[in-house]
Amino acid sequence: MSGKLKPGAQSISLVKGFDILPEGGIQLISDEIKKHLDIPVAVLMGANLAMEVAEGQFCETTIGCKDAASGQMLKVLFQTKNFRVTVTQDVDVVEMCGALKNIVACAAGFVQGLGLGDNTKSAVIRIGLMEMIK
Repeated sequence: MSGKLKPGAQSISLVKGFDILPEGGIQLISDEIKKHLDIPVAVLMGANLAMEVAEGQFCETTIGCKDAASGQMLKVLFQTKNFRVTVTQDVDVVEMCGALKNIVACAAGFVQGLGLGDNTKSAVIRIGLMEMIK
């Protein structure tokens, strides 16, 4: 497929999650995209709800891009006065944290939905962050 793309084409993935490999283990989605397109893949991850971004509410995100110059170009493309962008070259960590953060967010939502209180929700978030660090 890369033969159909213009030279110098780049991509950015907003996909959070992991690809489960048939032989066992996991693979980052950006690695799967790179395998098929054979072009550099940056990632954009943040705790953002699409509706709030569309409404112009303040949001922040992180772009992981191995090439610093491309990362700054992507920052210029995405950043607005209400959408703050931070760029780092550690693509894999940005992508992993984006996926793992969603697991913690789901757990916090379950706690809230069950009415278990803010202390329990805070504990789930704190313990989840500690697990992410591990």
